[in-house]
Amino acid sequence: MLQGRFIYNMDEKNRLVMPPKFREVLQNATMTIGLDQCIAIYPENEWNAFCNRLLNMDSSKEEARQNIRMFIGSAEEVEVDKQNRIKIPQALLMDVGIEKECMIVGVMNHIEIWPLKAWEAYKQVSLKNASSNAATISGGF
Repeated sequence: MLQGRFIYNMDEKNRLVMPPKFREVLQNATMTIGLDQCIAIYPENEWNAFCNRLLNMDSSKEEARQNIRMFIGSAEEVEVDKQNRIKIPQALLMDVGIEKECMIVGVMNHIEIWPLKAWEAYKQVSLKNASSNAATISGGF
């Protein structure tokens, strides 16, 4: 299970060193636009499951076509160099607003990369709503 969060800085060539605990899942992984304006990185098995869910959507509906175009059109294979860095395409960085500082978050079955300021704002809203959001968890706390 992918969990934890780490602040990292991207270098001038859009490369990001990945935390050691996330490196293993980067082999055969795919990155794409994520929900809530972040970049999502899926290990191969999770990416295949995600694509299958997209394939099962009713493509006669505009929402389905938008999702397919957004997620598949933004997808790139993850390549890890010898310094354990990944290069993030400029288009994805622009889509989510990452310039240098970012938060890397393990979210159970995938990794998210957020602009640091956007993460901080999202975290504040999530903390404020934590009690009411807990009701969505089966069995509660």
